[in-house]
Amino acid sequence: MVNVKLASSGGFQAAREALRAAAEHDLGAFLSSTLDGPWGIAAALQLAAAEEVTLACGLATLELFDAEIARALPAPAKGVMGVPEGPGLGVHVSAGALREVLVEELA
Repeated sequence: MVNVKLASSGGFQAAREALRAAAEHDLGAFLSSTLDGPWGIAAALQLAAAEEVTLACGLATLELFDAEIARALPAPAKGVMGVPEGPGLGVHVSAGALREVLVEELA
């Protein structure tokens, strides 16, 4: 069994290669997050769908946060998270949700 973390792997290409290497060696593989925000979770969902990952993934971590931005993606329903649709990664966040977690704004 191989646990692939998109961010820790170094991005899409490296994570995709890890998933494919696992398959070539007859190992099951799944994706999980390292307490990623909505964009990281959306990216991992996109990758899981593109690579047809069938094992349960550990991506439902947004509910661990209380900030509004954590609700940018729908919560899992019956253990399943949908792949966001729309431009980019399909994540839509309000300006207020971004302000809530802003640490410093650079001019």
